[in-house]
Amino acid sequence: MSLNFSHIPYIQLVDWVEGRLPDEQQAALATHIAGCARCRDEAARISRMITVMREDASVDAPPALIARAVKLFRSRTAEPAPSLLQRLVAVLTFESTPLTPAFGLRSAESSARQMIFAAGDYDIDLRMTLAAGGWRVAGQVFGPNLGSGAATFLIDSDTITVPLHDDATFTFPPLPPGQGALTLRSGNLELVVEELSIGAGG
Repeated sequence: MSLNFSHIPYIQLVDWVEGRLPDEQQAALATHIAGCARCRDEAARISRMITVMREDASVDAPPALIARAVKLFRSRTAEPAPSLLQRLVAVLTFESTPLTPAFGLRSAESSARQMIFAAGDYDIDLRMTLAAGGWRVAGQVFGPNLGSGAATFLIDSDTITVPLHDDATFTFPPLPPGQGALTLRSGNLELVVEELSIGAGG
């Protein structure tokens, strides 16, 4: 038999080491291995590996133990990861511009201002009214699965925090005119109005 190769493929070497080839092919490969150092070394490594595998006396773990380990691993991977804070920045979508009162009408009637902000699936209905001592800011959040929490207004260097009730309403005490920021927090959700002017038409 004439073999035309420079080196014996690995799978064929395994078959030769284990004596699974026909006699003629076993003899032809033996002749090649005798004169090829690379194939001879590879065949020796395969032979050692097979010997170690055959002499391995280790015992598989009991099936019940394997099943328990798999179950423990699956239960740990199924645990939800700690919830992270979801911060949404609100964008102004509507603003009622106070109208200049007609002659003879009380100007207080035009001091109310309404703004609606959108943040993801949530809408913030914000209303400002002129009150004794400043502007009263109140509002309500509309959206899915929103519970109680806190509403915080940062204006100048002052931070005012009031409850965000179960119906997602909030009311601040009278605030001075100026620029501020509003944050509404419920659970791991945070809605932020980054720039908010206090005062009619501000």
